[in-house]
Amino acid sequence: MPALKPRTVLLSLVAMASLNAMAYAGVERAELDLIIQQIRAINQIAQRADQSSNSTARYRFDYPKFRHDLQRIEAGLQDYLSPRRAQPVDPTELIGDYAAEPARESPP
Repeated sequence: MPALKPRTVLLSLVAMASLNAMAYAGVERAELDLIIQQIRAINQIAQRADQSSNSTARYRFDYPKFRHDLQRIEAGLQDYLSPRRAQPVDPTELIGDYAAEPARESPP
């Protein structure tokens, strides 16, 4: 059996690593697509919950802020899956505080 040249071995290893990376990228894309679908479902649930929430309660969940953050997360995932540049960069932070107090009526 002839000895393999180091260059042949190296090229074979690189080719196998590339195939493995491409397979992983396909799995990652499928997982991120699933996350996007779940975010959309959560957004719809939050919209329904917002419509049926008690707006006069002392403390209530701030659904508009929450839904805005969900939309930003989805947009970030979409940017990652379809990049316009090398890496998506989003310097703004999520709101994160979803407790809201009802608006107080101003005195006449």
